[in-house]
Amino acid sequence: MPRSYDTYTKIWIRKELRDRLEELRERLRVSFNDLIHAWLEVYEQGLGQLEGRFQETLIRLKAEREVHG
Repeated sequence: MPRSYDTYTKIWIRKELRDRLEELRERLRVSFNDLIHAWLEVYEQGLGQLEGRFQETLIRLKAEREVHG
């Protein structure tokens, strides 16, 4: 059974993220565990900002669609 587009996309995203984190780990010369902990901390701190921007974008797109369509 062929895999769906979403499955291939998820696999690509995981591979891309893993590769980029490995490059960063090598460049910073830190353990993978320390890198993941730092990445998660930064991600959690920025999540609120991302959610706000995401909601603003959705509202703008909805308004544009209502005007044009």
